[in-house]
Amino acid sequence: MKKAIKLLTISSVLLTLLVVGLVFLQLRSVPAAAESSSPIAETQKEPALPDAASIVSSFLQAVQQGDLAAASQLTANCTLSSPGESVFSQAARDCFSWTIQGTEEVTVSVTWLNLPELVDAAAEQVPDQLKIIADGASSPNELYDASRNYLPEVKEQAWEAALAAVLADCEPYIHCDLIRVETDHGLVVMNDELYRAITCGDFGAEHE
Repeated sequence: MKKAIKLLTISSVLLTLLVVGLVFLQLRSVPAAAESSSPIAETQKEPALPDAASIVSSFLQAVQQGDLAAASQLTANCTLSSPGESVFSQAARDCFSWTIQGTEEVTVSVTWLNLPELVDAAAEQVPDQLKIIADGASSPNELYDASRNYLPEVKEQAWEAALAAVLADCEPYIHCDLIRVETDHGLVVMNDELYRAITCGDFGAEHE
């Protein structure tokens, strides 16, 4: 009888220990589950910035499209404003091209039209164009005002003819520069060489 009671007591103790053990394990599993579901903040990292080559490419695409306002938003230290659409704008876009070397350390080979040089060349041709117009005029009244100065429309005609001649053969005024371009926090850092290229020789654009 005593032996049976003893066995029963041992069984009760073992059962009690088993229940306590199960409860203990359940209590330990609760924080673990909470821990496994809580580190969401650790996985929510800031989105990575594009590489430098992509940033520079987006900037140059905006320049080529003639959207200097959009290009300005992609620069860290420069505000550009376009002089507006003109025959120069189209010529500049036609000549503008680039290739990018590198991903993080970027060097750009930029081909661009130097408009101040082109305008100077056109101005040199104006006297020749005036002579051509004068040779074809049937009367001095078609050329001069009362003070013997060329009429405004004649000078305008000579200028347009000179400009057209220079634009038809603008290769001497096309430059190709190799420019190192840096970026900062996802924006292009403007330098003098890059500014000169994208504004076609600082032609008509303003910057700060």
